[in-house]
Amino acid sequence: MSQAVNKLRPCLVNEKQAFFHKWINFSKPVEAGLTIGSAPAGIIAYTLGLVEYEDGQVDEVSPKTIKFLDRRGK
Repeated sequence: MSQAVNKLRPCLVNEKQAFFHKWINFSKPVEAGLTIGSAPAGIIAYTLGLVEYEDGQVDEVSPKTIKFLDRRGK
């Protein structure tokens, strides 16, 4: 295992072994609906985790699907 991988946090994503790289914040504008009473224009913002599985595949996943295995900070 390389030194770079050793510095990443081990985790499970939906029970699959992975390494956590970082949090990613996304935001995108949303147009107003065309009918009366529909949603106003605005921005949707959300956070995803960037993880790498043991086979090298990289994925963006919901934070609630990540279970950290290293107990950092305790």
